[in-house]
Amino acid sequence: YEEKIKLTDNEIDFCIEKKISLPVRLHDLKDIEKEIPIKNFEFHLSYKELDNGLNKSILNKNCEYTIHLPDYINPTQLINPFSSDKTQKTRSNDLIEKSFKMAHQISDYIKKPVLIVGSLSVVDNDQETFYCDVKNLSNRAKKEGIDFVPQWLPPIAWYFGGSIELDVFCNDQAVTYINDFNIPICLDVSHLFMCRAKLKSNFEVIFKDLLSKSKHIHIADSSGIDGEGFEIGSGDQMNLSFIKKALDHKDQKVIEVWQGHLDNYFGFRKAIRSIYNLRK
Repeated sequence: YEEKIKLTDNEIDFCIEKKISLPVRLHDLKDIEKEIPIKNFEFHLSYKELDNGLNKSILNKNCEYTIHLPDYINPTQLINPFSSDKTQKTRSNDLIEKSFKMAHQISDYIKKPVLIVGSLSVVDNDQETFYCDVKNLSNRAKKEGIDFVPQWLPPIAWYFGGSIELDVFCNDQAVTYINDFNIPICLDVSHLFMCRAKLKSNFEVIFKDLLSKSKHIHIADSSGIDGEGFEIGSGDQMNLSFIKKALDHKDQKVIEVWQGHLDNYFGFRKAIRSIYNLRK
């Protein structure tokens, strides 16, 4: 048993100043905002929630929001807007268009831009074509006034209840393509830490390079090649110095500790306190 963490005004103010964000669902946003009154939140959506749309009454004009695309388009397929399977491609792009519509709805209401982040992990053709397609999708969103950023991925993803080895947005080749195509990204530091063994280049150089390409940050600790979403400070010891650097990034930083929403958001509260203590 652990005592409930009551965040201080200083800790909340620190989160607002640093643009610390929390992942929320449409049904729990209001309660999380009440319990942890920061100013940035990221909607983590299922495909069914995107289909159903947004009730703007849950929004706060004094807050900022981002959208995380669902990983799945149905119970058996990952999102893949570049798929050679026509049905998968059509459904994926339909969900992306619905996310654009939701972003416009939120932006029109709060009078601030809304960024969309997505995990694009499936390659049907060659990798160069894949990264070119990602850049084109980012450009398509930009024409609509939306920042779309693909997420840096783990080397092993927990899709469909199992572990699947990935080969995009998780290695040196990805860094090259990100630079060549000038692709803005969401840097998930927990994922990047897990890629450490897979990267052949100097990790500190890659971290700095990817951080400079990032428009959005996801923050959690990690251990080894498949232990993601750890509480801040409980992962590999070398991670903390990089987490501190990520916290100085100017854009929003979403806390993504595993099951942080449980027990009256105990994990989120604990992560905020840990991050606040890193400023020393």
